[in-house]
Amino acid sequence: MLRYINEENLDYKITLLYSNRDRESTAFLEELENIAKNNPKFKLILTMTDDLKWQGEKRRINAQFIEEYISEPKSCSYLIAGPPAMVKVMHNILSEIGVEQKNIKAEDFSGY
Repeated sequence: MLRYINEENLDYKITLLYSNRDRESTAFLEELENIAKNNPKFKLILTMTDDLKWQGEKRRINAQFIEEYISEPKSCSYLIAGPPAMVKVMHNILSEIGVEQKNIKAEDFSGY
């Protein structure tokens, strides 16, 4: 989706909150960093929860994290993707901060 939006220069403002254990296990990291570097409408927020060398965010994504990085989080649309347990937790967090169900889309996958 991001490739298409970027290639077509569509007028979407996107913030990706992307949590991983470390840089080595982060899928598409280089591509995402390049898109963020070249597209001012795309903001990439990385958090590496178990990477001792990582100098950026290390926290898990929770309500406070979302509210720090997303202005007016209740008015945004969200796509949650990841392992089933993480998707469920993120869905609950978004509900707790007042995001309407119609603004939350979820896709869970496992086995990666």
